[in-house]
Amino acid sequence: MQSLLQRGTIVPHADANLDGIYAKHAPSNTLHDATTSGCEAEKEEEGRKEEKKVLLKRDAVPQILELYGLPEPAASDMYRAIEQASSRLRKGIYT
Repeated sequence: MQSLLQRGTIVPHADANLDGIYAKHAPSNTLHDATTSGCEAEKEEEGRKEEKKVLLKRDAVPQILELYGLPEPAASDMYRAIEQASSRLRKGIYT
């Protein structure tokens, strides 16, 4: 991806429609429920930390397919990318 950007093969640009999808499916910034027990709270906190770092949630994929007129098989690539990013966050690869 980086080499494609450097060569100008792909050029990033703002997209208000895509920004709207990101905003609609943004990770929650809600605080812990005060009644959650210690161990459960730690697991939930890890999940929330990961969730805040992931740019897209799975439920955004159908809207992106529709927005750009992408074929249904493209969804599997997006879901896989989201899962890979989530997995890497859990492993601490991304900070």
